[in-house]
Amino acid sequence: MLIEKHVKGQPGEFFSRIDEIRNRLLHGDDPVEIERALNMKWQEVTDALGKATWAALLSNLISVTAAHAVAPGKLALAETNTYTHYEMHAITDISMRVKHADPANPQIDEFQLPDFKLDLIVKDRDEVEPPPVAERQIAGDDERETAQ
Repeated sequence: MLIEKHVKGQPGEFFSRIDEIRNRLLHGDDPVEIERALNMKWQEVTDALGKATWAALLSNLISVTAAHAVAPGKLALAETNTYTHYEMHAITDISMRVKHADPANPQIDEFQLPDFKLDLIVKDRDEVEPPPVAERQIAGDDERETAQ
């Protein structure tokens, strides 16, 4: 079994945990409630499962490659450090005013970039609220309209 072969520590306990998570998801349980009930975080479970899957794939690849290799070769692989993906919402509000010597013929060198600061604040997914629908922009072919 994949878990027994590639999970160190307590593979039986890990399998029971991911099996229960799978069953709860398939029966429509809310992921936030599953986290609470099992006292776990999604990122920890997905990372552990991703690492076990990575180990299984790599083991298989090495076995198959070694069995069919006709000459020494080089294999380069990259492993991710997390398997959980995040959404990032960025909201900006920048205004610029420029005085042109000739308003009918503005020159690019008359524009000065405003001073601004951009901070990336990382929050747990439960702490983040998406922007209201009315503030999201929808890009059309040649026009932009605000979602209602």
